[in-house]
Amino acid sequence: MEELLLVEPDFNIDVHTEETERFVIARGEMRGYRETMEDRCCFEKNLCNTMSYISVFDGHGGQVAPHYINQHISKYISDNLKDFSFEAASLSSKTDLEARIRKSIKEIDHDLCTIVESIDERMLKQNPHHQVDESGTTLCSVLLFENKNLDIVCVNAGDSRCVLFDGESTVQLSDDHKPYNAAETNRIINAGGFLEDNRINGDLSVSRGLGDFRFKKNDKLPQEQQILTCDPDFAYFTFEENSKGERFIVVACDGLYDVMSSQDVVDYVRKALKSHPDLSANNAQEVLCDLMNHCVKDLESADNVSVVLVFIK
Repeated sequence: MEELLLVEPDFNIDVHTEETERFVIARGEMRGYRETMEDRCCFEKNLCNTMSYISVFDGHGGQVAPHYINQHISKYISDNLKDFSFEAASLSSKTDLEARIRKSIKEIDHDLCTIVESIDERMLKQNPHHQVDESGTTLCSVLLFENKNLDIVCVNAGDSRCVLFDGESTVQLSDDHKPYNAAETNRIINAGGFLEDNRINGDLSVSRGLGDFRFKKNDKLPQEQQILTCDPDFAYFTFEENSKGERFIVVACDGLYDVMSSQDVVDYVRKALKSHPDLSANNAQEVLCDLMNHCVKDLESADNVSVVLVFIK
């Protein structure tokens, strides 16, 4: 899938900030060297009771999938988490949560497919040369449960990434879903696909995500066994109530992580915090913009870049 790059890049950053009693959030999107902006990111405060939600959607092949998922996924999640109370120490609570989130993601992926197919069918009747929608998106989300401690749940499908610093060490909460990973390769081949140049059928460089319905058409297989699946992985972390020091979460697309390692990102944020020590929304915005400008202007990332920073108070 060839991407057009601009000679004159767009370095403008669309930035939004939010502050609660427990954390400060800054999120930003930069088109950079790409002709179009296909990333989205979001934050929903108190989506369900004391649970807040952040997510990054790294789109490709068009804007339909990332835009639709960004606009609607919080409603699917809130509907499926009604009357749910998360207990980090309870295995049954984690099992219940994962089932509800999986249901939310499968439902919105199915509904997106229905909408896209309906529009394409109508457009093809009007114009036989209409190019059907082949857009897709990753999903890397963090659920923040404000209990006595701050309990973090990472939900990931794709190669966007969640990394955190707990005051002492760097923790990568998500694994990148790439076609050449053994488990992903096995599923792709078993579903009738193949790998070429480390891409699904020589086309797609990520092996999980929403949209991309041309890779989800095997009627004999469940959703999680398709060439491309939206089935996510889950990871858990707790920021203890009395823990001290710099603590933050970085959720970002591969436009950032293609040019910086997880540790590079943490080190850069920690260094930037020394110049902006107060955890205010303005300072969070400054750190975010410093990071994104460094990624695109200094390291010349050729992709869209979307980042959400969460600073724990």
